[in-house]
Amino acid sequence: MLRIKKIVFTLSLIILASCGGKEKKSYEEYGSDGQTTRTEHLAVNLRSLVNRGTIIGQQYATLEGIGWRGDSARSDMHAVCGEGPAATCYELQGIESDKKKNTSGLAFSLIRKDALTMFRHGGLVTVTWQPPRGSFETVRAGAKRVAAFLSGLCDEYGIHVPVVFYPLPTGLGNWYDRMSAEQYYALYTAVMETLKDENVPNVLPGYAEAFTDGAAFRQSLQHGDGLFRRCPTAGETRPLAVNAIYIQPAGKTDTTAYAATLPLLAKAVTRFAQDRDLVPSLTTGIEGIVAKGLFSRTLLPVIKGNRLSYVLFGSNRGDFKNRHFTVPYPGCDNDFIRDFIVLCNDRSTIFIPQLNGLYL
Repeated sequence: MLRIKKIVFTLSLIILASCGGKEKKSYEEYGSDGQTTRTEHLAVNLRSLVNRGTIIGQQYATLEGIGWRGDSARSDMHAVCGEGPAATCYELQGIESDKKKNTSGLAFSLIRKDALTMFRHGGLVTVTWQPPRGSFETVRAGAKRVAAFLSGLCDEYGIHVPVVFYPLPTGLGNWYDRMSAEQYYALYTAVMETLKDENVPNVLPGYAEAFTDGAAFRQSLQHGDGLFRRCPTAGETRPLAVNAIYIQPAGKTDTTAYAATLPLLAKAVTRFAQDRDLVPSLTTGIEGIVAKGLFSRTLLPVIKGNRLSYVLFGSNRGDFKNRHFTVPYPGCDNDFIRDFIVLCNDRSTIFIPQLNGLYL
């Protein structure tokens, strides 16, 4: 009887350790704080990799592009330069209300599959979440669904995908942008504490802020206004990473303003991060590209002049006529492609073939 009890207990442990409800033994390894060891290694390596260069990726990099969506092992970036993106980003809005697709129309099942593929290739996975308007209790309830999705990002062996998670990105016109710094901090803390309460072992917290008006940003620098004022830089929910977002949408492009703003923003986010021992990064691009030399003459000097952990381009999506693309795609202007290849070939940029040991 005692032997039977031991067998049942052992089987129970195996099931509890499994991922996604599959009754398989988990080969995951955990550190002393409950995070997976791969997640801990990612936190260290995101800082040290800046000595080698800057990781280059794109939002939904391998999920959609110009004229395609959901194809396996495909990206516009790889198609034009021969090297795949080393990082990607997914938005999770919609999952809090149990929807099947996010606000970009991408199925969460595809996002999960794509994140696992990026992880297997050794790439970086980042996630944002812009919850719809609601009370603290509503946001907490939504955060539980986010927690379930993130902790479920694991393979058949129970190995979790480490994720840099940016909840509540500011500056994008969301309802929480109108909160005071104290109210925002409380909401951010509530989200991250929910993930902790749900025992999510594979998340590194981040803070993201968008700058949609380059002129206003430059003016704020001149007047000494504090940037990233809402970033919760103290307490147990202190982020590991800070991401500055500057994307000019199609129809509202100004290459002169972009060239004037991007170097200042990169310097600002790098300095802010270094002063607080955070990991700095950029999400950027001009939809439609519009300017020749954008990658080699505008962006590349910014990458080489700042110790950025990674740079993400905005997504490529839909029909080319709508100009919703920030990196070249097959069939676009050859000058844009050649210019992007210059950035790709520079030793300061890291694409997937050069990214080794991110989780080791």
